[in-house]
Amino acid sequence: MAGLKQTIKATALRTLRSTGIYSLAANSRNRRQKLLILCYHGLSLRDEHEWAGYLFITAQRFRQRLACLRDLKATVLPLGEAVSRLKSGSLPPRSVVITFDDGFYDFLHHGVPILSEFAFPCTLYLTTYYSGLRFPVMTLMLDYLLWKSGRESIDFPEQGILQSMPIRNWEERLEVGRVLLNWCESAGLDASAKNDFARNVAQRFGIDYDDLLRSRIVQILTAEEAAKVAEAGIDI
Repeated sequence: MAGLKQTIKATALRTLRSTGIYSLAANSRNRRQKLLILCYHGLSLRDEHEWAGYLFITAQRFRQRLACLRDLKATVLPLGEAVSRLKSGSLPPRSVVITFDDGFYDFLHHGVPILSEFAFPCTLYLTTYYSGLRFPVMTLMLDYLLWKSGRESIDFPEQGILQSMPIRNWEERLEVGRVLLNWCESAGLDASAKNDFARNVAQRFGIDYDDLLRSRIVQILTAEEAAKVAEAGIDI
């Protein structure tokens, strides 16, 4: 069903483009008075897009979207300039802003080179808590491990999950993750101890945690890496 919906959507977009309606909408007076902001989170280093498609897309998909902006002759502006021109009513046709939230390492690995390829400006919102730590974001890593386990249910007696809880989908994993995180907080675990707990969860599922750490999935940019992003012309 999901594949059918994607096919129908893609066919509809192609039809709009071929009939000129897409171009007409992009060039309308109403469109010129508005600013389109495209907000992204992460670009998959491995299989993150399969686990959390609401947060991650592949680098290939991101490149395709930027190519679409180029082909549509969109005017991609820096955020600050775009907001100023929106207020003054001087936005150029098809004005677009690109932003990334969180500041995952994958932005430096994939995002910066692709943006540079198209010479498009971008603003990165960098969360700072994990920037000084070489640990994954705990909430995301726990959910990733539950998904990666391939199991339908799980129990954690020592953490208060005495009977098996389902983890077949995002909503069910979210509830299990909430219980585990609450246990971490009540146990007074600091960031390092939480990382050790995540390692234990990975070992229980037969997942190589050190390999995940080396891959840098769901890890925030370090200060040095953020400096490299800034040097590439990205606003932070």
